[in-house]
Amino acid sequence: MPRKILIYVDINEIEYGIFDNTDYSILYDLLLKERNGNCPNWGNKVWFEGIVSEISTPYIEYEFKNTEMTPEEINNRFDGVLMPCANIFSVEFMDEMVRLTKVFDKLKVPVYVISCGLQLDKMENMDALVSKIQKVSARFIDTVYKTGGEFCLRGYITKEFFDKLGFPQAVVAGCPSLYQMGRNIIVNKSEVERTKFKAVVNSQNYHLNTKFYKSIFDEYKGSIYIDQDHYYRYLYQPDYFDNSSFATKEMIKRIKDKGLLGLELVSDKRLLLFADIPNWIKYLQNSDYNFSFGARIHGNITSILSGIPAMVHICDCRTREIAEYYNIPTITDDELSREKDIYDIYEKLDYSRFNQKFPELFDKYENFLRKCDLVEDINQKNIFIDMPSNHNGKLPHVVNQKYLDIMNDKITRHKAIYTAVDSSFNFYRKHIKKGS
Repeated sequence: MPRKILIYVDINEIEYGIFDNTDYSILYDLLLKERNGNCPNWGNKVWFEGIVSEISTPYIEYEFKNTEMTPEEINNRFDGVLMPCANIFSVEFMDEMVRLTKVFDKLKVPVYVISCGLQLDKMENMDALVSKIQKVSARFIDTVYKTGGEFCLRGYITKEFFDKLGFPQAVVAGCPSLYQMGRNIIVNKSEVERTKFKAVVNSQNYHLNTKFYKSIFDEYKGSIYIDQDHYYRYLYQPDYFDNSSFATKEMIKRIKDKGLLGLELVSDKRLLLFADIPNWIKYLQNSDYNFSFGARIHGNITSILSGIPAMVHICDCRTREIAEYYNIPTITDDELSREKDIYDIYEKLDYSRFNQKFPELFDKYENFLRKCDLVEDINQKNIFIDMPSNHNGKLPHVVNQKYLDIMNDKITRHKAIYTAVDSSFNFYRKHIKKGS
């Protein structure tokens, strides 16, 4: 008889709605109702779909959490609880850890926490973070272990955090996002002439205002930017623009807010945003992009799953520990400051260690899931990619295309003026605190 597992995520929340295709014409209305109009980071679906696909075997039956479910019901109906999460060990999620501790303290079935990690900008800030969240984190970790559960950590920086708190038994086995296409992933770099080189870029918006990122789009016109949250209103909020949106005063405000390059990309159809991961992957699989580059770890992982080699621009400890664990090539700010051309970076790219070590890392992760009695063997055929749907790799419908065309024309006609305005804001942008 299959084991019954509760996946402790509410898939009715749009951020985790992995079984439904997004209707972009009503996406804003849904986000307005559920999240006050704020856009989630769609990259979170990559790791969530990963773990759900990997445990989708006859060995277990799973259900998803709902808000009415009590600890008593969980104890009576399930053999275990699987909780996928990401940056839970952070000041931002202290209240959530307190809440979960109260719930898990009442459970009599094991809790398995998968893909969890530490949110930290720099390693030298580790002790300061520990001092802030130590008590709350230690109680949460101890409560999970007392259920008979386990932790799967995404990297060795989080492992250091666990060691400092006195929990050396935690297992490092990476992020579920990279295992969803099976054990035999091979990433190959193609030979491509400089004139035909095309990159798919992902990053935080502030990177678009730096010299190196600007050079990518200036030099390689076939390159695109895949956004995960910053420009969704430009693309999908029906009432975001009106006929006064492109007056000079309004355009200066937009340039100050986003930077000129972001406005150019989104209005020139070179900025995309996918809310459905299978469609994102299929689009990349059907494309001729040579290289993925940027600071969004799951943006790069999506490219790797699509067969495109990636390099991660390290922006914090989260991106660093995941990339280093999998031997994904990385570049720091200091190293990037000495580079002038993304094609030269691509030419030096080496995926030999990634390809060599990945099967071993897959086996370690699979053994962790076996130890937790969640699988006999991981399902290696992604259930979402093969699901009958409209995930055909076509570009999402852009609700505001009419207005974006107007903005594109405005930028083209006044490029010199807007470039000067954009340059005047550079000093201030350099002092904006970098996000994750």
